[in-house]
Amino acid sequence: MKNPIKTALTYKHKFGFCVVPCNGKIPLVDWKDFQKEQPSDEKITAWWTRWPNAGIALVTGEVSGGICAVDIDGYKDSFKPPEIDELVGETTEMPISRTPSGGHHWWFCTDEEIGDRIGFLPAVDFRSGGIIILPFSDGYKWEVKLSETEIPKLPQALIDVLKQSSNKPVASKKPVGKYFGNGRRDNDLFSVANSLIKAGCDPEFAKDVLNRLTTSWEECDTSWVATKIQSALKRHTEVTLVEDIRTWVESTCGDFMVTSMYQDLQLSIKDRKTCTQILTSMVTAGNIEHASRKNGHYRKINKEREIINWRGVKPFEYYDIKMPLGIHNMCNIKKTNIIVIAGTSNAGKTAFALNVAVLNPQHKVRYLCSEMDDTELSERIACFEKPEDAWNHVEFSRLDGSGAYCVDPNGLNIVDYIEPTDGEFYKMQGLINAIHSKLVDGIAVINIQKKPGELFGKGGSGTVERARLYMSMEFQELKFVKVKSPKKINGIGKELEGTKINFKLFNNSTFYEQERN
Repeated sequence: MKNPIKTALTYKHKFGFCVVPCNGKIPLVDWKDFQKEQPSDEKITAWWTRWPNAGIALVTGEVSGGICAVDIDGYKDSFKPPEIDELVGETTEMPISRTPSGGHHWWFCTDEEIGDRIGFLPAVDFRSGGIIILPFSDGYKWEVKLSETEIPKLPQALIDVLKQSSNKPVASKKPVGKYFGNGRRDNDLFSVANSLIKAGCDPEFAKDVLNRLTTSWEECDTSWVATKIQSALKRHTEVTLVEDIRTWVESTCGDFMVTSMYQDLQLSIKDRKTCTQILTSMVTAGNIEHASRKNGHYRKINKEREIINWRGVKPFEYYDIKMPLGIHNMCNIKKTNIIVIAGTSNAGKTAFALNVAVLNPQHKVRYLCSEMDDTELSERIACFEKPEDAWNHVEFSRLDGSGAYCVDPNGLNIVDYIEPTDGEFYKMQGLINAIHSKLVDGIAVINIQKKPGELFGKGGSGTVERARLYMSMEFQELKFVKVKSPKKINGIGKELEGTKINFKLFNNSTFYEQERN
């Protein structure tokens, strides 16, 4: 439904919800006036006639049939699925909606007057003391629709825990506005750092400004500020600019537009003029060429010819590999292929990678870890409840740097996960290319980080270039972004790109498919 008035009235009459208009998470009317009595149809029509782009918020409590929600930020590192699953019950079915940040609302109803409970479990809140934003609002959508399942009663085990927890006050949130929102904080923070350094500000002053700015964010990696200041200082020298432009060009495949370079490298007007001179010299040197008559359209020249030895190769011979959720039954993998899983924090990337490792004893598996230490790795392996010798074919190594030099050319490589050490994510494509160049008879499964709600991993669409299979993973959802060789059934290959698999991950080890569409 695209009609906000019709949608709001449907929520009211079909599901009994008391609804009010909102801008983001801010109600446009005093919602407390409607805690006892729902607005009339005429009032609802007048609201969305006045604010046609407004979202829809639900007023919790008795006026909406006791509706409440468990607010789960599953993308946060602190989230522990077994804790909430135990309280709710793994077989409990409920409507589920997704939030713009990648979190989820699990919907229940209750006669209990509990109010809000913020952080009653790590990365889990309870909402029943105010308003909750409903799908149709920008960035919200139903994953399990209200029409598909009844709204269950709030489990008694969860009620008991909620009553024992304290009611922490919720700080009011103002609309973020155009800048520093999800998906652009990284670039905007660098823009601030770059502007201050180019203006001649002392680096310590710039650092203080960025620290003050990021303290207002709900989430912030403490390394961001130092990384952005360092990158801005590097960018301030022309010598470094030459190196950055050459590195950027080397990391691309095929054609590119100079505007993409401007955006990735955050170049000022002055630097763009210098960039034009550098690209002209690269054309003269034969490193790049004009790809068309369109201004700023270039193509990288590959001076090395790689001879393809097709004789003696058996056609339609595929790499023997098993993956969770039966993905290996849906697509073909060949030698030297790259598989990329771009996922948010706690989406299940590591669980997926460990499954690939243990499910393929027919191969020598090299598992490169960037984060897990000995203790955490031991705990994750214990979740699988398999004998130790089930892992004998897997060699676990610590990943230091890009990972390319650690790759076994003829083995099954799992890289968990890669990103540029200097925070310059435009280099991600180059890191993946370097791993691909090392492969002979083996393959590589590569995990990369992704921001909630985005299709591609950090590094953008360039991370898709080398992948033969590219999957985007969020909490309880996997989506096929690129599938170069879907398996054929009765001679017919099914189009997989865009297909979603909804799943549940039990004990950080076992994937259960819920729905495929």
